[in-house]
Amino acid sequence: MKIRKPKDKTATIYYFELKRLGKLLGQAERARKKSEKENEKLRKELDKAKEKLKKQDEEIDNLKNCRKSYANMIFKGKTKKVNSPKRGQKKGHPVVSRSKPKEEFIQEEIDVKLSHCPGCGEEMGGCRRSYERRIEDIIIQPRIEIKRYWIYQYECQHCGISCSGKSKDIIGQSPFGKTIFATVLFYKYRMKTSIGKIIEALREIHGLEISKGGIQNLLYQASVQFGAKYEQLKQKLIDGEIIYADETTWRINGEKWWTWLWCNDEIVIYTTENSRGQGIPQKMLKTFKGLLNRDGCDSYHIVGGEQQICWVHMSRKAHEYCEREKSSKQMVLLKDTLKRIYHRMNKWHKKKHSAKARLKYHNRQKNMLIKLSQRKFWRAKDVKTFIKEWLVQHKNRLTPFLKYPKARPENNEAERVIRGMVDLRKSTGGSKSEIGAKATDINMSIIETWLKQGFSIMQDLPVFGTNV
Repeated sequence: MKIRKPKDKTATIYYFELKRLGKLLGQAERARKKSEKENEKLRKELDKAKEKLKKQDEEIDNLKNCRKSYANMIFKGKTKKVNSPKRGQKKGHPVVSRSKPKEEFIQEEIDVKLSHCPGCGEEMGGCRRSYERRIEDIIIQPRIEIKRYWIYQYECQHCGISCSGKSKDIIGQSPFGKTIFATVLFYKYRMKTSIGKIIEALREIHGLEISKGGIQNLLYQASVQFGAKYEQLKQKLIDGEIIYADETTWRINGEKWWTWLWCNDEIVIYTTENSRGQGIPQKMLKTFKGLLNRDGCDSYHIVGGEQQICWVHMSRKAHEYCEREKSSKQMVLLKDTLKRIYHRMNKWHKKKHSAKARLKYHNRQKNMLIKLSQRKFWRAKDVKTFIKEWLVQHKNRLTPFLKYPKARPENNEAERVIRGMVDLRKSTGGSKSEIGAKATDINMSIIETWLKQGFSIMQDLPVFGTNV
């Protein structure tokens, strides 16, 4: 009998073991791919969270910078330094005091004597010495001057027209004379006094009783008389060579409007509009061919002709960038560079030069600033943002002042003039109607123009005359 040898089952065992391991490997591979997908999803979510966090950090930084800027505008910080010099007159400075009134102006002499001792009450003996003091004072004599005018009417025998005589002292239909008009205009637009305070001052100082409606009607009558001169000044301003522009808020019956300022070295014009958009300067400066000096407001972009951006506004903005918490060293370097360029150009501009030399220097400085903004050296994010907002956007508005001998590289003239309207807004709160706002524009324009031309409202009394 033949005995069979037992078969070797090793291969079978290996086969099934390999099959089991392959199955486990497939499960592991599928688990790995699933984990990779989940990891990729989580990675994307993490990147989104990081990007969102980065944007939130940037927004927080911007809000902090805005808060700091507004806080500096509203609240004054501590400016006193540890080693700051003492206030007042410096050592060696000549003494300056009010000069005594001249001898011929003395109207009365008064002896001031003492009969009894203020300490013990005994009678005083002879005077040891005497000295003089000259006291200046004003005389308040409330007195109203009333004049009667007989106005004669005529009828022309040739054409049949009826007409009446006219007097320069009669202003429209108002019962008040020129001096009262000048006084009210002075209190209202120079002293920035409210109507209630004007009524009190007229009563206490001048002895004149007038109602609130009377004051408002007087101001309106003044604007009517000034209307033609206001339009003439506006046209003369537009025909000029340089205009400085600025704007500020104004209230009309509680609503927010805007007062626009247009001025030069001789003329001031205010216009109050219900918009701060580009349509206002486009309408006002439609025929203007000169140089417009303005701040960084985008509303002026549409105006044709040459424009000069304010270097002081740009320098102030660069300083704000440098004060931010995450400001770069390159931003400080750019700020200092622009400051040196500004002083160098301004120093050259103040000297006398020919028109050809001015144009040549203007082109050279313009190209230099363009190359400065295009340098690849600037890599910091805040520097790139500043360059884009100012040096690139206003590349054609940084140097035009060099071509005009009377122009300035800053807009401080408009900033100073519009301060008068800001003070008036603080004291009055604005206007109650559009008619009142228009009257304020006309009257303030005439008053500020008088000041620029060297007139005194009370002394020269150029009210409704031809002095403007």
